Formats: sequence, structure tokens, C-alpha cells
Amino acid sequence: MNKKKTEVTRQIEAYRGNTNYNFDDNTIILVDDGIATGATVCAILQWLLQKQVKEIILAIPVIPFVTQEIIKQFGIQIIALEAPIDFSSVGQFYRKFDQIPDQIVNSILEKYKSK
Repeated sequence: MNKKKTEVTRQIEAYRGNTNYNFDDNTIILVDDGIATGATVCAILQWLLQKQVKEIILAIPVIPFVTQEIIKQFGIQIIALEAPIDFSSVGQFYRKFDQIPDQIVNSILEKYKSK
């Protein structure tokens, strides 16, 4: 889990920068392209729950049924298109499932950043 927490911290710093957001009493919609083991999303949820958020909604296209049951223990709302019992990888639900480099993510975030 420490490896996942390290990666989550790296991504937060890479995508958010030094900006501090006030999460207090806000509803957070956490979106992912799919969840397999749930290790990364659990690390993010632990981080968010320390921020005193009002509500967390996890919106995903696919998550294994077993992983969904584990994540429900965080007391969050999960919106998933599919939660199959027979699951091997997130990529099996996509025609093309490439990783997106940080620089592309950052350029998209910058383009739609609130001014």
C-alpha cells in the first residue's frame, strides 16, 4: 500500500501543483477509467476522508464486484456501469486502453482550469 500512496502523492503534486484546495463540506466526485484491485482508489479515499468532505461519489465504468464490496466499507456512493464477478482486467472492457502521460493530463487540466 505504501507504493500506491507514494504514486497517489506524486500524481496529486503533478496534477494539482502547489495549489491548496478547500475540500471542507464539499461533495467530491472521484472519476476513474476503471478499478481493478482498488489499492490506488483506497489510498485516494483515505486521503480525501481526512479532508472533512461532505460526500464522496466514485464514478467508474467498471469495477470487480469483490472490489466494489471492499470500497463500500468507506461509506461512499459508488456509481458503476458494470461490477462483474468474472473480472481479469480493466482493459478487457475497452477496445484501446493506453496509459496517458502526465504531460497530456497536465495540458488538459491547464486548458480547463478555472481562472
